[in-house]
Amino acid sequence: GDLVAVGVLSGNRNFEGRIHPLTRANYLASPPLVIAYAIAGTVLIDFEKGALR
Repeated sequence: GDLVAVGVLSGNRNFEGRIHPLTRANYLASPPLVIAYAIAGTVLIDFEKGALR
């Protein structure tokens, strides 16, 4: 399928397979951004243009 599993981490020890073997994209972010993306439920959000709902 077209689904890409993504991990957003606040630590820099995101070596391959640490989160889940099917996770294909890992992003390093600040702890507040990790929480914001978790609340949003997607990484396809532009926080400069829209607020969390």
